[in-house]
Formats: sequence, structure tokens, C-alpha cells
Amino acid sequence: MYLGDNILKSGVTELVESFEAGNYGAGIALQEVDNPQAFGIADVDDEGNVTELIEKPDQPPTNLALIGMYVFSPAVFDAIDDLEPSWRGSSDYRRHSGPPRRRPRDRLPRRDRLVERHRKPEDILEANRLVLEDKELTTAGVIEDGAETDGRIELADSSVIESGAVVRGPVSIAENVTIQGGTYVGPYTSIGADSTLENIHIENSVVIGGSEISASGRIVDSLLGRNADVESADELLPEGRRLVVGENSQLKL
Repeated sequence: MYLGDNILKSGVTELVESFEAGNYGAGIALQEVDNPQAFGIADVDDEGNVTELIEKPDQPPTNLALIGMYVFSPAVFDAIDDLEPSWRGSSDYRRHSGPPRRRPRDRLPRRDRLVERHRKPEDILEANRLVLEDKELTTAGVIEDGAETDGRIELADSSVIESGAVVRGPVSIAENVTIQGGTYVGPYTSIGADSTLENIHIENSVVIGGSEISASGRIVDSLLGRNADVESADELLPEGRRLVVGENSQLKL
């Protein structure tokens, strides 16, 4: 089970292989953190086996945080049948995994991982940076004569960087994207499928896809949801910013 608000930069292979090689009922990934009070925490014995899982303790016994990767044997299905809903109305296997002296097959091997929990906008941007730093980026699309590119660039085969555009990696550009002339795409930017960028400066940002971005000026440190369009209002009256903003949004104007 891999929780969706986490990225394990080193992957899950080592944890799964370690679990399969042992006689465990469950396995978890752990990471040392500076603020253990903000996480679910694992307590361990002298051999490094997990003895207790504690949710956001006031006085954490360790700084080993649960980071959203769990491996279970088929015995988990019997455990699920025995679970009582928590105060939130959800079932949590961690509440069922008691200390090893009561459940010897639930001894959990410790595995440290570099992880990003992406719950806030800045977390998603940092996760994007981590992925682009390590990902193998392949250029398969069209880079026209007169376009300037530098660094590692992932360009899908149906996408094009037109003459007069500047793209500096690491950058990921998905399918059916057009980077028109006069556009600058800076480092640590990911552009989702079916998007068009025209005469815009954008960097350290994530565009989910289906967007048309044509406003003059700079977009930095930003997230654009699916089918979000950004265009210039220079010719519109009355002068002013025109916004369509959903719930839990952040604007810095």
C-alpha cells in the first residue's frame, strides 16, 4: 500500500524484497525527521524491529516517521475484519499492529527512505524538483531551428518547441504541447499534455495539462490545475485582474 501524498525517491523495490525474504506479517518504510511530533512515529527495539506505532506523539520515543509505504502478507485481510472504525470513521491497520510480543509476525523491518509528503503547494513543487533531478529525460519531439534549449529536457514525440522559444532544463513536456516563439520555460517546470504556451516566462512550476497560457510577464513557483487558462487582460476594460478561483486556492498578486 503506497499512500498518494508521498513520493519515495528511492522506490519500493528494496522494501518489498526485504519483506519477501523475511518472515513478516507487515513491513513499513521509515525516515528520520526533524519534527517527529508532526508524524506517525515508530518505536523500535535494540534489534531495530518496530514495537509500536504512535500517531503524532507529544513526546516521541524516536524520530522515525511513517512515510506512507506499507507491505502486508495475506494475513492482513483477517486483521481488517477485526478492525473497529477510528474516531474519524476509517479503519487503520496501524491501530491493529500491537507490539511484537503480542503479534510476533507483525515485526516490521526498519527501512529509511527519502520522501516528500505533498500536501501543500510548495510540497508539490519540491516533489516536482526531486523527480526532475533524478528522472531520465528523453527528447523525442520536434525542436525547430531557431529554438534555444539547454540542459535535460523531456519532450514527448507529439510536442514541439518552436523557433524563438527558450527552454532550459530540467524540464518535462508531455504530449501535444506547443511551446511557441517568445516563450521561456525555465528549470524545474513540468508541462502537462494538450497545452499551449505563448509569449510567457514560466519556471519552477507545474501545469497539469489542457492549458493555454498566453499572458505576458512571468509565472514562477506556481501550480496550474487541469484546463486552467491564463491570458492577458491588457486590452480589456475596465482595467483590473480577472480571477476565477476555486476553494482552498492561493493567489499572490
